[in-house]
Amino acid sequence: MHTGLGDSGALQLAEKLQQQTSLQEISVAYNSIGDGAALTLVDVCREHPSIHTVHLYLNPISDVGKRSLYVRGEPMNNRTNRRVKVLVSVTEGSDISEDWHPILSVIQENASTWEPKRVKEQLEIFLKDLEWGHQQQQSFWKRLHFRRVQKQVKQTLQMLDESFSSSKGQSK
Repeated sequence: MHTGLGDSGALQLAEKLQQQTSLQEISVAYNSIGDGAALTLVDVCREHPSIHTVHLYLNPISDVGKRSLYVRGEPMNNRTNRRVKVLVSVTEGSDISEDWHPILSVIQENASTWEPKRVKEQLEIFLKDLEWGHQQQQSFWKRLHFRRVQKQVKQTLQMLDESFSSSKGQSK
């Protein structure tokens, strides 16, 4: 995570993945990976014999790219029926991702070592995604769930702001 891999590094990783047969999960979160490289990486992971999860959150992936990644996470062919879980946002379209909690947990655990401005921007994007999804929901219970997740994201933002403020105060 956070190695500055970029698109070229992600594409090189994709080329070498088939040689690593014991991998089950790949975390390339926060690595400046864009839509094209992320899509290629997920396509390769779908064909890999053991990879089941790819972490791509905190990368500059567009809304269209996010939707494409979720679709690409579905089984590629009926022969293998393999699905790769793609973690790219706390939402999946107008629904909350079932993996919103692990995504936020990783961000909370690593926020102090990551660039605060970039993490804050991503959390604000999550909040916009959640607000849009909330507005799309007809079900009271789903809207309530969106609000609970929004509260968690806001708490994470607040924690990040507080830790950033205290570290700035100590460096003066």
